Amino acid sequence: MRIPTLAFIGFILTTHAAHAEWSSRNSADLGATSNANLTKESPVGDGYLKVASNNRWRVSAHTLGFRASYVDFFSQSQNDALSIRVSDAFAPDGSAWKFSGALMTNIYTSGSPGTTDESFTSYGMDFAAVREKSLAQATLLEFGGGSRLRFFPSFSGRTDFVFYGSAAIDHEFNGKLTMTGFTELGLLLSTLPDYSRTYLDIGGSADYALPARWNWTTELSIGQSFFMSRSVSTTTLVTERRGRMISGTRTENESYSSFNFSTEAIRKETESFKWGASLSSTNQTSKSGYQDFSAVDIMARLIWNLN
Repeated sequence: MRIPTLAFIGFILTTHAAHAEWSSRNSADLGATSNANLTKESPVGDGYLKVASNNRWRVSAHTLGFRASYVDFFSQSQNDALSIRVSDAFAPDGSAWKFSGALMTNIYTSGSPGTTDESFTSYGMDFAAVREKSLAQATLLEFGGGSRLRFFPSFSGRTDFVFYGSAAIDHEFNGKLTMTGFTELGLLLSTLPDYSRTYLDIGGSADYALPARWNWTTELSIGQSFFMSRSVSTTTLVTERRGRMISGTRTENESYSSFNFSTEAIRKETESFKWGASLSSTNQTSKSGYQDFSAVDIMARLIWNLN
């Protein structure tokens, strides 16, 4: 899927949904990161500008979406990226399930950095089915599953197929605080066997309405990935009684552990304009040590809505 094709689909959405109910959430963020390349050795800090637009049209039982974003790093330009996503979500009459599909692309405009498993130009498709169930007056359960496809043309034609199940539960306290817990369990099968893995993500978030039109949101998540074919070998030297050194080699499958935290404060000036700031941190460790990194980001944000 090439950019002109996605742009054409976006054009079709905007023209054919011209008379539908439309809403648009737009943002401009000025940020700084402690590790632009997500590497362990010699991390490089950098600033960046990110602009994004998320548009929706409600047409009968369908919600059509067109989302685009671009991030421009001040010095580490290999991380500059354009992302586009075209989607459709619908709930058939009489069904408790909601279905969605999307086409997407993430293009590194100055060459893929290639410092993580996903930091390459990619194209893909997403499919999902979710169901909501009210457990109590202020508690909502959402569960479902789906699949994702990602194609990395510059990486030996690598193609990843993901199958997952997920669940989330929300509870609202006194109309001001909403707490959410979520989990996702998945299987990734890749045409390059070294990238096939299973994964589990677990997390939670809190959203609180503060006085003076402020809103505070924070989220915490942990993840664990186990690779099927990628192995790590460690050699240990052992001294025998007579002083002779022998070595023992142990081979295990590679695994990643991740920890993510973010917090954000947003002030609502009008119905259509907000501003605020956010702080986030990411930490990943791997059994091999090759994919270890940590990064801290801060951002100043402007958000405006159109409809």
